[in-house]
Amino acid sequence: MDDLWLALRLLGVLTVANNAPIAAKLLLGPRCNRPIDSDRVFLDGRPLLGRSKTWRGLAAAIALSTLIAPALGFGPATGALIGALAMAGDALANFAKRRLGVPPSGKSCGHVADRRGRHSAVCPRRRAHRPRVLKPAANST
Repeated sequence: MDDLWLALRLLGVLTVANNAPIAAKLLLGPRCNRPIDSDRVFLDGRPLLGRSKTWRGLAAAIALSTLIAPALGFGPATGALIGALAMAGDALANFAKRRLGVPPSGKSCGHVADRRGRHSAVCPRRRAHRPRVLKPAANST
């Protein structure tokens, strides 16, 4: 039971860390939205991380995680570390998505593209429902 409680408390701090950048964007609008990668590109010519990873979001994640951690039984330093690691993981995921060509704020469901552009079945791909259009049969007369 203690392990479950610890996991729930950690999940609480992680939830705050991951939602803090969104809250900061809503509160501050376009202010303080300088990209962490300063619009640099990688060797493949794609953005390093993209414009959605900002110093504002990083600061918000670390600050709010630091503030919420004591309420969940952790020290402020632990909260700051959790916030920083959450954002490092997010940045790493964004780096990988840019390499795969996923658009900014696009979803990647863990699929891996091979060199021919096909996707492996790491997770099922959702297909948008498209109504089938029936073509008239060719006259056989």
